[in-house]
Amino acid sequence: MRQKKKPWAQISRFFLFGVFLFFCSHLFAYHYQWTPELVEAYKKINRLELEKAQQVLLTQKQRDPENLVIPYLEDYIFFYTYYITEDKDGFEALRDEKEKRLSLLELGPEDAPEHYQFQAEVLLHWAMVRAKFDERYTAAREINQAFKMLKENERLFPGHMASMRVLYAMRAGFGSLPKKYKWVIRILSSLEGTIEEGIDGLHRVMDHARSHPEFIYGQETEIITALVFRHFLNEPEKGLELLRDRMGSKQSSPILRFAIANTAQASGANETVIETLEDYHPEEGELPILHFEYMLGKAKVYRNDPDAAEHLLAYVQFFKGLHFIKEAYQKLAWNALIHHDAAGYGRYMKAIQTSGEALFEGDKQALEEANSGNRPNPELLKARLLFDGGYYPAALEILQELDQESLNFPERLEFNYRSGRIHQALGDISEALGAYQRTLLEGRETHYYFPCNAALQSGLIYEQLGYPDRAREFFELCLSLEPSSYESSLHQKAKLGLNRIKQ
Repeated sequence: MRQKKKPWAQISRFFLFGVFLFFCSHLFAYHYQWTPELVEAYKKINRLELEKAQQVLLTQKQRDPENLVIPYLEDYIFFYTYYITEDKDGFEALRDEKEKRLSLLELGPEDAPEHYQFQAEVLLHWAMVRAKFDERYTAAREINQAFKMLKENERLFPGHMASMRVLYAMRAGFGSLPKKYKWVIRILSSLEGTIEEGIDGLHRVMDHARSHPEFIYGQETEIITALVFRHFLNEPEKGLELLRDRMGSKQSSPILRFAIANTAQASGANETVIETLEDYHPEEGELPILHFEYMLGKAKVYRNDPDAAEHLLAYVQFFKGLHFIKEAYQKLAWNALIHHDAAGYGRYMKAIQTSGEALFEGDKQALEEANSGNRPNPELLKARLLFDGGYYPAALEILQELDQESLNFPERLEFNYRSGRIHQALGDISEALGAYQRTLLEGRETHYYFPCNAALQSGLIYEQLGYPDRAREFFELCLSLEPSSYESSLHQKAKLGLNRIKQ
């Protein structure tokens, strides 16, 4: 006769089975854990030691396959690889990876701030890479998705600085847009914010990083803030000052080198660009930044160095991406012209027409010059290059030695414009405004960009002097002109000026 099972024995078995399931679910649940090895992998990634970082991630994945910090860092590797190399074929082969990575990150615990932070950053990584390949509409959708996630994270975890560093940068970018465009963007997306919110927030994140050494995003936040000053606020000097003050002489990170060189080049601090990039030598296993050859060659053209061509030729020969190829050939042509090599000028100008893409402003302008067949005046060109490098007295000396009677109409127009730019940089405001006025009187009906920028610079001067009505007049004049070159960037700066005045 079978014995009847006792109820407590069945209950005991169910209890033990439940405990087993509980521990298994926690043992194998997806989670976020910044181990010392993963912190080191993040640092390697930002030093572009991508192969070494990938090896660390593979080892960590074997040990803890449910740790979602790993796919997050893998996406960092994807971003740096394709943003820097512009490898279109490689990008095409990985198109499906974004959805796979996001699907994996969605499995993480929703009560952790990393849940939305990591997904948002993956979306932004892909959006920025897509922008390189002119996939603007998909990139815009991804930016909108990311912003929604970061706003939700702000509501749930308002003190989570790792997430806020990205949200503040996006708010500064939106805030830099003119008011008349913001309402359209608000209808089509969730984006909102002001420049002040963005910059103030980024400074709070940097303060947090200084008081919390364990916060791994400190240097990255400083770089982001500097580039916000450079690209969104048109204040590269503040970005460069920030990097100098925060970083001192530490330039071991190639990303930091790029940020310093980028803000310095826009600030006219050409010697800083050359000093920062000349001793750059990527180590074995480090992803090289060929764009540095372009930046260094450009800086040496500004200084009228004969060896500038070596760096620019290295860029056009070895870089397999899309951008700045045409502009690099233009700088090679200019370098040849100012060193009395007419044949070299013609050869490089022809190369512009068959190489690279004309998606960015500099490449578009280079192609326009090549197609026009108009050779610049070598002395005016030399003055322009010296000005762009921040060598203002030398540039002024070139102009003072020119015989103005020998100049044709476009050259005379450029002479007045260049004179205004140089005097403005030297602090001779009255001389600058007079030269800009002559440029506008003679050239506002032409297609040259000189009058348009003369109006913009006049507006900036009056804004700085505290005359908003006069500044508005010149910003609006700038917007009314339609030059064949640089229209987009000049109009954007004028819109920024109007936006500042209205706030």
